[in-house]
Amino acid sequence: MAKEKDVKPDWTLLLDKPVTLPDGRVLRTLGDIAKYAAALPEDVGKQSKWQFAAGLIKRAAHREEPVLHALIAFCQALDLPEPERKKKAAKTYRIIG
Repeated sequence: MAKEKDVKPDWTLLLDKPVTLPDGRVLRTLGDIAKYAAALPEDVGKQSKWQFAAGLIKRAAHREEPVLHALIAFCQALDLPEPERKKKAAKTYRIIG
């Protein structure tokens, strides 16, 4: 994987599923959740769950972690339900014989 200094962060990466906050706002990109996390009160932002989420958000922007990992950590830090993972359609096979 690329190192942080080698890859410019992409804050426009879309989340696997938009996050609807309790106040009705909808967050759709890594940049949206990063701005939300950066605006937290200092005592909240220092909590380990937010430190962990912030690290994953940053690493996802640098393409070192899947966006889904950052999204799950963000939802856990907010005590929101985790997003459902996308399920791939099952392949069907036909036996020839």
